[in-house]
Amino acid sequence: MSYELADFALIKTVTALHPGVGRGGEVVDLPVQRDGLGFPMIYGSSLKGAMKSTIGGALASFLFGPEVEEVEKFSSPVAVLDAYLLAFPVRSLIGVYGYATAPLLLKRCRGYAELVGSLSKAGPAGSKFQSLKRAVEALSGVSVRRGEVYVVRSDLFLVPQLSKVVVNEELWLNPKSDSGVGSSLTELARVLGLEEERLMLLSDEEVGRAVEKSLMRVTRVRLSRETKTVEEGGLWTEEYIPRETLLYTVLLYSKPRVPRSSKELMNGMKQVFGKEELCAGEVREKLLKKLRERENYLVIGGHETIGRGIVKLELL
Repeated sequence: MSYELADFALIKTVTALHPGVGRGGEVVDLPVQRDGLGFPMIYGSSLKGAMKSTIGGALASFLFGPEVEEVEKFSSPVAVLDAYLLAFPVRSLIGVYGYATAPLLLKRCRGYAELVGSLSKAGPAGSKFQSLKRAVEALSGVSVRRGEVYVVRSDLFLVPQLSKVVVNEELWLNPKSDSGVGSSLTELARVLGLEEERLMLLSDEEVGRAVEKSLMRVTRVRLSRETKTVEEGGLWTEEYIPRETLLYTVLLYSKPRVPRSSKELMNGMKQVFGKEELCAGEVREKLLKKLRERENYLVIGGHETIGRGIVKLELL
């Protein structure tokens, strides 16, 4: 692998998010991006494009590669991996709301964490990344049966008359308690910036149903300005990932790959970076500095002008 450094990044949706895939032919006209198992995700290309737009200028071109119409071509020294789902908000009949995850989601997160660990020096034992890795490793191995849910405090969500936890109106679950699982859930919630007692662990069989019920589906209309009636073909539905959803990605860094044979590009490198040769660490610092200047906020997907798509990155 040509990449030398890596960062693990959490993505928290600040507003509802629509990373679109164009018009679909099913129930929802404009669905969100999904992975092979049907869970909502954000393509790496969408994330990379959002970062490039946020940074802008010549620096963005050298970090993320040239535009299609540019004559000089070279590979980006920054790779942005697809972002996968880690935890998402759910409705609870008692307690109003919680955040759900499942061993399946955590196993995939574990794979990304191992990749980062193989490329970067391990941080101190108390670092957020180490805490995440420890909690994910523990929870991904928990066996959760259909109809069960592990919670830190069952009384927070328990419906007394049913002795069950009711999630998203249709999942009636038996609460399970285990000191080890509860400790790992609490540790993971702290890393994710969630209320510690509201994170719950669902079964792999039922997490998909919970996700589907948590996604927002909005019907929109386009009115004729003259008649104020719906135009022909002006009725459609859109799908959104709800706010306070947690996803994760990995950023990989290498040395700049600008061809030394191009005097124009080498001169551009010198103007932007102050020199013609950079290491992977300097590329990383340039990118992170620019993101910090914007408080790590990005806008991803469509409908920015109506407040959609604002997310915040946190590099662990």
